[in-house]
Amino acid sequence: SMTSAAVGGNGHGWGHGTYTQRGNDYELSAGPPLPWVTPNTAMPMKFAGKGDNILAVSGAICTMFPRAPPWSPLTWIEYGLTGTWLQDTHAKGLDPKYMGYGFPTGLWPKEYASNRTWDCELWNATLVDKQSVVYACIRPDGLPFVTGFTPGPIVGKSNIGFYGHIFFYDNHSLHNVPAIDAPTCADPKPCSTTGTETIDVWYGTDTAALNLTNKDGADLVGCAIYSSPHGGRKFWKRYSVDVSRSYGPWGDCNFINGYNVCAHDLPPHVGRIGAQSLNGSQCGPATNVGIWYSFPYVGKCKEGEKVGTDGCTWQATLQKMITIDCLKKHNDGAFDKAWDKDMGKAPFPNVQSAVLAAYDACPNTPEQIDSIVI
Repeated sequence: SMTSAAVGGNGHGWGHGTYTQRGNDYELSAGPPLPWVTPNTAMPMKFAGKGDNILAVSGAICTMFPRAPPWSPLTWIEYGLTGTWLQDTHAKGLDPKYMGYGFPTGLWPKEYASNRTWDCELWNATLVDKQSVVYACIRPDGLPFVTGFTPGPIVGKSNIGFYGHIFFYDNHSLHNVPAIDAPTCADPKPCSTTGTETIDVWYGTDTAALNLTNKDGADLVGCAIYSSPHGGRKFWKRYSVDVSRSYGPWGDCNFINGYNVCAHDLPPHVGRIGAQSLNGSQCGPATNVGIWYSFPYVGKCKEGEKVGTDGCTWQATLQKMITIDCLKKHNDGAFDKAWDKDMGKAPFPNVQSAVLAAYDACPNTPEQIDSIVI
């Protein structure tokens, strides 16, 4: 069994979970808590390696890719990195290094470091960005004692704070180890629904000139979850988007090496999922956590074209952009007061009302010609 320190997950850690290892095969399951959504909400996570494949599951998102030979016995490196949305850990310049015996307990929270016998060998590995680092202390029997991940910009700037994590392992047992299933993911397919619809999409950004191309947007509830309580980017943009109802899997879009790129999606289809990969689905109705969308470049309709022309899947029209400063100041700080009432009570009715009232009252902010990212 394992317990996360209060690192990552917006300060709530990655919860509790289990780790199983049989020879070269392993499986880790955990559930990062999201108490600002509801008190009992957690995002299911699973990382596994068996045979030639590695599996990473985050909520409704499932990714599988091959291990690169030769396989390393340091399985913690693999699962520590698959949790960062990387497509192929071995292509990112991983360099595991032996750091010595014992673990520097002063680096970790005292409540986890006290009364422990640090009988383990310390290793670390750094990604090609020279900033993302995985640490682990491995016991003489090959099992982890503690693992930690400090992400850098390779995971996308908005993910850095969330995806950092530290796991401490307890109650080790070398007997009656359960079997580990072969990693599998269902083949990604678009929804069978036909026709088009118009959706209301909110997009938070710190650069006013950015649009939805290769970006993630959301309905208002999903935007509140993405922004987290009392949070938000400098600008809140609201779009009316005509889309094909043949939605694909949602894409996690991040600014990496000078471009916005999306992973896990199925271009040219607009991606769709329950916010934070929670309830709801690619093709089903919205639930109390709302919906997240992704908008691939190859599906964007040319200016003036209707959805379906030459296979295009989406056409966005900006309705208005307001600043987070105006949102927070409107009606004597109604936005923050609403969060105080709605914390842990998705779909946040008071927050929605406060945002909509500020949207109507705040002046439109013109898009500025900053550095435009396609």
